[in-house]
Amino acid sequence: MLLTQGEYQLWTENPIEYVRLQVDQSNQNNSKHIVKLLVKVICGIKQTRRQKVGEHLQNYLQVLA
Repeated sequence: MLLTQGEYQLWTENPIEYVRLQVDQSNQNNSKHIVKLLVKVICGIKQTRRQKVGEHLQNYLQVLA
């Protein structure tokens, strides 16, 4: 989820277009959207149905903290 050189250049030249591209969910090549979806799916994996919070989500939140 890092900013690439091309994204930085777009941000400096046309910030409105940059924001539009970031919130466009229909864009198949939006890498930030793909990474967010991947993290969501991985963090949603649970070993049992009774488990409220999965191990991957706990580890991810611990890294963020």
